[in-house]
Amino acid sequence: MLESIASLRQVKPLAYVFAAIAAAFVFLLMTSSALAAPAPVITGAVTSDANHDGTVDTITVSFSPNAQINDTLGAANGLDSITIDGGCTGIVNGNYASPGTATLVLTVSGCVGSNTSVTPTVTYTAVADCATEFAICNTDASAQLVGLTPNATATDGAAPILLSAVLGSATGSVSGVLLNRLTFTYTENMTVNNGPSSANVGALTTAGTVTGLATFSTGNGADGAVVQNPSMNTVAGNTTAIITVDFVDGGDFFASASATAPGGTVTPISTNFVTQSAAGSDRQVYAGTTVTASGDWDLVKPTISSITLADNAGPNGRIDRATIVFSHPVRDAGFANADALLTDSALTTHAGTWDGAANNDATKIFDVASDNAVIDTSATAAQFTYTNTSGSFITDLAGNLLDSAGDACDVTDGCIAAADSVEVDGAKPQIKTFTYEDTDLDGKIDHILLTFSESVVGGSVLGASDLTLTNVGDFTSLAFGAGADLISSTVAFVDVTMGTEASAVDTKENSTNIAISSQTAFSLVDSTGNTNNTLGAQAGNATFVDGAKPILVSTSPVNAAVSVSKTAVVTLTFSEILTTMTFSVVGQAVADYTKSLTAAAVTLTPVGAMAGGYHAITVATAVDAIGNTYGGVTGAAVNPFTFTVISSSSTEPTVASYTMLVTAPNGGEALVDGTTKNITWSSSQTNSSAMNNVNISYTTDGGVTYHAIANNETNDGTYSWTVPSIDAGQVFIKVVGTDLVIELASDSSDTAFSIATTVITAPASGTTGVSPVTGLTEDISVVAFGNYIKSPFYDTVYYVDYATDGSTLIRRPFNDHQTFMTYQANFNSVITVTDATLPTLSLSTPMMPRPGVVLVKITTVNKVYAIGTSGELRWVTSEELASSIYGSNWSNYVIDIPDTLYPSFTHGTDIVTDENIDVSGMKTRAEVNS
Repeated sequence: MLESIASLRQVKPLAYVFAAIAAAFVFLLMTSSALAAPAPVITGAVTSDANHDGTVDTITVSFSPNAQINDTLGAANGLDSITIDGGCTGIVNGNYASPGTATLVLTVSGCVGSNTSVTPTVTYTAVADCATEFAICNTDASAQLVGLTPNATATDGAAPILLSAVLGSATGSVSGVLLNRLTFTYTENMTVNNGPSSANVGALTTAGTVTGLATFSTGNGADGAVVQNPSMNTVAGNTTAIITVDFVDGGDFFASASATAPGGTVTPISTNFVTQSAAGSDRQVYAGTTVTASGDWDLVKPTISSITLADNAGPNGRIDRATIVFSHPVRDAGFANADALLTDSALTTHAGTWDGAANNDATKIFDVASDNAVIDTSATAAQFTYTNTSGSFITDLAGNLLDSAGDACDVTDGCIAAADSVEVDGAKPQIKTFTYEDTDLDGKIDHILLTFSESVVGGSVLGASDLTLTNVGDFTSLAFGAGADLISSTVAFVDVTMGTEASAVDTKENSTNIAISSQTAFSLVDSTGNTNNTLGAQAGNATFVDGAKPILVSTSPVNAAVSVSKTAVVTLTFSEILTTMTFSVVGQAVADYTKSLTAAAVTLTPVGAMAGGYHAITVATAVDAIGNTYGGVTGAAVNPFTFTVISSSSTEPTVASYTMLVTAPNGGEALVDGTTKNITWSSSQTNSSAMNNVNISYTTDGGVTYHAIANNETNDGTYSWTVPSIDAGQVFIKVVGTDLVIELASDSSDTAFSIATTVITAPASGTTGVSPVTGLTEDISVVAFGNYIKSPFYDTVYYVDYATDGSTLIRRPFNDHQTFMTYQANFNSVITVTDATLPTLSLSTPMMPRPGVVLVKITTVNKVYAIGTSGELRWVTSEELASSIYGSNWSNYVIDIPDTLYPSFTHGTDIVTDENIDVSGMKTRAEVNS
């Protein structure tokens, strides 16, 4: 055609012009048809969740080339040419752009709920032509082509939505142990790194956030309550729609407990560390939709159920194990060897190791490396503590710190202090010591005291016949005898009377060969039921103890020896070696002798020469190595012992003589209590001036017993006596002259005199009652609160007190004379009532010694007590302390109380320091017994 145009151009110019125009038009038509846009094809589709409710509601369809949609009737006509399936069921609407747009936004329905991972297939069904309603055609108006029919599967373009956050428990790596768990559920599978939590995912922060996942509005830091380090948790759930965070043993703990669990509004966190798992996509969680937490959370701290002490390695009576039981399982990692200590009753601490079994259970066992220093199997034998100074805190498997009883460790707890628990006795009682004794003070062992490592109960069985001496050591002939069970009630020791007393005078076993073994079965049972029937080794376990007092066996010179050389060495032989011995001497000064303690003999070597004449040496104290004090004499020995040293002017000894004569009262006098009577006497001494003092006493039973009036009074011939409140018709005065060491002369009243008390009789009340003595009717006497009363027939004095109701009168008996005298100076205040009056007053508890007047000692308890202001016993813990508080003569204030009254006392705090106690109102033992 171009050649034709060229030839026309050569023929006629005008024709050429028209021909060229026509040719160009034809060319344009041809090229236009040849270059028209192709029919549009669906190239892809992407889902979305426009309203972020967790359900796909929109699909954006892409075309190539750009397309336009014929919709003359409007969008509400429906999109009949497009269908979807595979997760969604219908199309609600379509939002298309003007011609030239490559996308069509479909609003869809019927999609799977709570699932943002659905990927429906979008299918376009071609129509006849572009004029058909909802035809999808290209945008070339001159040559529109209807779209083709291929389909496309949508890709996941919807952001994951957090559907729920649930608090709960799950079984962790330790079988049967429930751990705290947070469960996050999403609308589709998620990608997350399984394993230990980190600062990026799963860590619980102080801001109430589980990093990478969500933030709680309350609990775990949001309310300032709980702190936990990142490595505590375990994250799981990769490629699933459920991500869990378990709070497991990872070496950390909750620093304090909260009453508020993680909860409230839960806001998801959008982060690259937690994304959807759909291929080719890493969409983050949508952070604009919140949920409300549900479920339960473990905030319960473990507590100590018990700490049981045991003698595991022996048994040898020494605590070496503590078994701690907690309220629920605790993690092994919280227990460090360096932080645990077992402190015995001697305050010696013992390190050790924990049971190596990795059980993460509720029971932990701690064994000490060395035995307890004290033989003691009671619940107070040792104290277990755990300090957490190494940074190992006791927690449960959920990370809750141990809640020890008194929070005595520190504010964060997780440790065990001495005040946090009471130890339980799990050890068998043992025989702790065999203490040999000389109870009759003759220098020969006759008893063995068995002391136990703790008190044993009456169900125990042990008799003398159960034991035998396989080696008597130094105690020749000593032997156990026959005997019934010695344990009938709860006791800490039993005293065994030997069947055969030792034949040798010896109170100290030095051979080290002595040994005891069992010959028949026995059993020792403590209050918690621990039972032992094994004697135990006597090397380091049941040891022998010297409980015998040293006895003076002989002296040289012997007592009453004469013509003793001035340079003679005085020798005192005892039943055992002494550590100290003190003495006094008449006729010489103590400093005139050099004392030497060698073997069992004490020698007194004169410095120079002894003075001629009468001498008397008195053993004041004698103490053995264990602290047993002087017990007396045996055999021919006497204390004090006297001897006469030869005079320098004569070979004959100078003999001293003494006389004493009581002159008043000397018989026949009738005295009245409370009055004053002068006691008078005369005395003489020849060849001596030693009798400078007298001791004065009286008797009412013919000399069987004497009551002290005054001791160590000056021998001046007279003493002013306040007559005591007694009724007695056979009273004798006795005056003894002494040199402060020995009695030199004495005399008593020639015949008896009498003492009568002033009797106060209570008035009659106008009512009568029956006498419990005669059965006859008698007047009832008038009594009042605060009266001291007695009846004619009964000797007991009673104090009239109020009952607990504050109005009813009762009578409280005085156990003895000395107790009454702690309240009154004499018996003048005692009112006599009729015998019939006593039954009208209920008998109540006995009167105890008045507080602040005396010190007391229970007959068989080796302790001295003060009586507190409320009547409670307070142990004075040492002699030094007693001397500091009550003076050097403190022992004069001590009175004996029978065992039967001991349970009537309460116990107060021990006196361990010098207290400011007023002693001005105190009375001596002699005063309350006068």
